[in-house]
Amino acid sequence: MLLRPAFEEARSATQDVWIGTGSAWPSQGIYHAQLDLDTGKLSRPSLAAEVSGPGFLAMHPKGTHLYAAGSL
Repeated sequence: MLLRPAFEEARSATQDVWIGTGSAWPSQGIYHAQLDLDTGKLSRPSLAAEVSGPGFLAMHPKGTHLYAAGSL
């Protein structure tokens, strides 16, 4: 019998993934995808925000804001 910790059952089956891109064409900004935690598969990224060169992204610890920094 396999026992799982209680916190594993409470986790979500997917995780949001935010992808920052450089300023080179054809990138258009910040992309969003979903990571399936059970299979490890990443969904096809879709454009979430059109921004010039968001090379670095950081999520606020509460998950309420996504910060982007990069070149102009």
